[in-house]
Amino acid sequence: MGLPVLPDLLRSAVQRARWPLLAWGLALFFWTGHLLTSFHLPAGPLAQGMGQVVAFLGAVPTPPAALENWLWAGGFALPYPLLTSSFAIWLGGGLLAGEERRRTLTLLLAAPMPRSRLLLAQYAVLWLAMAVLGGWLAGVLLLANLSLSLGLRTGSLLSAVGLNTLLALLWGSAAFLTGALTGRPNLSHWAGAGAFVLFYLLHRLSPAQGALSFFSWLSPFHYTQPSLPPAGWVLAGLSGLCLAAAWVGFNRRDLEL
Repeated sequence: MGLPVLPDLLRSAVQRARWPLLAWGLALFFWTGHLLTSFHLPAGPLAQGMGQVVAFLGAVPTPPAALENWLWAGGFALPYPLLTSSFAIWLGGGLLAGEERRRTLTLLLAAPMPRSRLLLAQYAVLWLAMAVLGGWLAGVLLLANLSLSLGLRTGSLLSAVGLNTLLALLWGSAAFLTGALTGRPNLSHWAGAGAFVLFYLLHRLSPAQGALSFFSWLSPFHYTQPSLPPAGWVLAGLSGLCLAAAWVGFNRRDLEL
């Protein structure tokens, strides 16, 4: 009896997320354009029309290694994770907790629908949205690479985007876990954002060498390096742990119906 409710639940969650997803996608697009133009142009010509900028980019060859370093420092080091993770935290923290705050869980669970099925359906929305956002970023970078003949390695781009998306999914999963345990959207958002900031600072402030260098391995940001073979599995595994904890906590606690 609960099965017919699932498509409606997914459709409703996707509709609520579509415009924010578009807004975050546009932010990724414009930041990528800013990175590429600032790599090729001095500060003065940045106010020129987009057509002149694109023509200039296509006419001037650049060292691929230097451009990859620039893209990593100006994109994947913080701006891309910040943009994608902020969307994941906003969405993940408002799925289950948002339904509970709006008092719509009563209708959903009266279908009847098992709590575990409801939780998985809501998490599927987070997973699907992050897949779309990650695919959008990959498409923007690949299109820029092909149309402007940037010479970037396709495999490196896809690997970096994939790890960035998994990292964002982890923070979204942390917010989703908090929402499943507490039913409070605001607390869920703060928990996801706080985890992002805490582990980013741990990653940035940990020394690269020495006795304290192992602290950097405790931060998920350390596993966004494509040179680490198990990086993707580590990030996916941490998201899986958040989902498992959310499953246990959501099924055992009293809900505000």
